[in-house]
Amino acid sequence: MQVVVLAGGIGSRLRPWTNDIPKPLLPMLDLTLLERVIEGVPSDLVDELIVAGGYKIDLIKDYFRKSDVDFDVRIVPEDEPLGTGGALGNCRDVVSGRFACFNGDIVSSLNVAPMLEQHSKMGVKGTLALWEVEDPTRFGIVGLDDDNRVTQFKEKPKPEEVFSNLINAGSYLLEEEVFEIMPKGKHSLERDVFPVLAEEGSLAGFPFEGY
Repeated sequence: MQVVVLAGGIGSRLRPWTNDIPKPLLPMLDLTLLERVIEGVPSDLVDELIVAGGYKIDLIKDYFRKSDVDFDVRIVPEDEPLGTGGALGNCRDVVSGRFACFNGDIVSSLNVAPMLEQHSKMGVKGTLALWEVEDPTRFGIVGLDDDNRVTQFKEKPKPEEVFSNLINAGSYLLEEEVFEIMPKGKHSLERDVFPVLAEEGSLAGFPFEGY
């Protein structure tokens, strides 16, 4: 399975560290942030890592060329900011079949194996990892039915619009059919894609615990 990491930002909130190092290569203990992001995917499931990146991508290429990893690494350059949807859409020519997708700064205890099992059983186009929070107004919130199918998705709701404390945790399993409903150019997965999938009943949620 291919794994796409959306890592187009310049890491401005982490300056001065990111003046010289792209955020995906910042060290977290003995690995880079990028390696931490994908460590919840069992290594035997990963064929290729695709990095949708726009900042200091040559350093990312150099790092993985010298690293001893068990998968191929491909960089898909983002020449201008495209948003989460546009960055993923930019990869449509190199992604096929079922794939995992992660926001580039998500570090969690998510184990993708049981999430993948649920995704396969439900036959959906997308499954979102979900996390429970007290105040969901800064996130995308998700309504689930008893079968873990997503009934609603709303990005950054106002307090009076909150219908769930489960939020989008920035980790997804998707089928390549999602590209068919994605507009070209700059757009948002959270505002332009997930609500459409939820409305057609082809989006599932996978709540997890840990960190």
